[in-house]
Amino acid sequence: MWRLLLVVLFSFYCQAQSLRDYRQDPDGKLCYRALLIGIDTYQDARIPRLTTPVRDCKALQKLLENEFGFTNTVTLFNEAATRVNIDKAFRRMSQESRKKESILIYYAGHGELDQVFGNYAWLPADARSGVMPTYLPNHTVQKYVAGMKARHVLLLSDSSYAENLFAKVDLIDNGREPNFSANSRLGVTSGANQPVTDGAAEGHSLFATYLLYLLNYYPEGKYSKHYRGNSFSAQQVFHELSLLMATNNEKKVLFRRLDTPGVKNFGMFSFTRKHKIGSINMESFRPPNLPEGNEQVQALIDEAMIWYVGSSGTTDEERAGVLLRAAAQLDDPLAKMWEARYLLMGRCGYPKDVSKAVEIARENLPAVASAAVFGNEAAFFLLGYAYGQGLGVLQDKERAIFWYTKSATLGNSLAQTYLGILAPSDEADYWDLFAAEQGNAHAEIKVGIKYLSGEDKNLGEALKWHKKAAERGLAEAQIRLGDLYADGNGGIRDDKEAIRWYRLAAEQGVDVAQNYLAQMYEHGLGTPQDKAEAIKWYRLAAEQCDVKARRKLTELGGEL
Repeated sequence: MWRLLLVVLFSFYCQAQSLRDYRQDPDGKLCYRALLIGIDTYQDARIPRLTTPVRDCKALQKLLENEFGFTNTVTLFNEAATRVNIDKAFRRMSQESRKKESILIYYAGHGELDQVFGNYAWLPADARSGVMPTYLPNHTVQKYVAGMKARHVLLLSDSSYAENLFAKVDLIDNGREPNFSANSRLGVTSGANQPVTDGAAEGHSLFATYLLYLLNYYPEGKYSKHYRGNSFSAQQVFHELSLLMATNNEKKVLFRRLDTPGVKNFGMFSFTRKHKIGSINMESFRPPNLPEGNEQVQALIDEAMIWYVGSSGTTDEERAGVLLRAAAQLDDPLAKMWEARYLLMGRCGYPKDVSKAVEIARENLPAVASAAVFGNEAAFFLLGYAYGQGLGVLQDKERAIFWYTKSATLGNSLAQTYLGILAPSDEADYWDLFAAEQGNAHAEIKVGIKYLSGEDKNLGEALKWHKKAAERGLAEAQIRLGDLYADGNGGIRDDKEAIRWYRLAAEQGVDVAQNYLAQMYEHGLGTPQDKAEAIKWYRLAAEQCDVKARRKLTELGGEL
């Protein structure tokens, strides 16, 4: 009996020892491990030397271990990264992996496409140029990944010709809630079926530069489904990374599920931050060609926004448009993105032109995204607007809220008004009132409208906020205020006040207001009946293709 007891105790001891290297977080969540393979120098002199892979891997190792709590990282650099050693590392990781693990595999080195069979392969340090049996083919990598018992495996390949690592059909649904508890086998490559560049800035590849910076500075998002506490999804990170790579005209970054038949693959890899965001100095990872911000451009845009929102006391969209055009002529991507916004809206003197707006946005959005991710406050709002409207990018409410929130918390009243539309109702009311109290006429009218109905219905407050916006010259507010007086909502009918506010909007060239003003003259409401004045305003509205105005103009015997 005592021998059996000793055997049992010894067994528990061995198990505890073997699991020591796979310890989990104190709360029992997943633990993280990594295999990093970087090859600068190859034994075969015919294979070109690279400059960044080992440096990229070492920087990534530092970040993963210090910021995200990765333990027991396995590294294979240069002469250590032979075909045999890579095989051994994969086999050991497959055999020793546990269910409650997330494993990240990073390869930086040469990749090659077999022109005969169409297979992609990594080149180990002892590979012989053109001799495929000395390479590590993708199907071998796929088998190793499929055989791992870890819940999540994320394979990153910063090499050329890596697309056929993936499943034929992209099964990642960007619109679905990420499933962090289900198994995942995901892959990211910096080169689909093309070669990729080696060096970028500060001795790192462009792919590594953006990856390192994103992982170090990516914040938690209050509203986003891609975040859980201190964790954020790989899906979110690599979506932004693909935009950033496009900034420098690099090949498309692919983020897909790996081709691992027989393995359930519906979950999502997440990164869990252990320390404060940006706790590691990553300034050396700033990429090239990052928009630094042109002070002259920003001054023009700031002034334009003052006139657009009316925070100086009055709105003037025409003046705002002149300033925006001057900024755009300085060939700044942020200024051009503002132009795209107003072309989409048909405001500030820009004719509504959706196709032109989309064309400009697609050309400049990568630079705007790069500026936003790297902390340019002016770009936060523009990126939020692009996601919110689907301007040059797929519409994504969660990402729009994320970027609007970053902008709104810095005091951007335009972002605050859009959060008043997209955020949950209690948050929306907060942001609308916040923007209104900063003197944003567009927010003031929204607050006024909210007071016209619902549990907080208050006619006095509704009139107050309508007047604030109308007095700033916002035509929409002037028309709505005219409607309140003309309809007698809540017993405040006053046709003279109605005609006053309709006139102010009509004089700004708004066809709806011109139509309403013409009706007041036609029927003698708030003013003596005046057929000539009615025809004048109907004509102005009809010239803007107002169908109702054209019909009334004909009835009164007027001509265009």
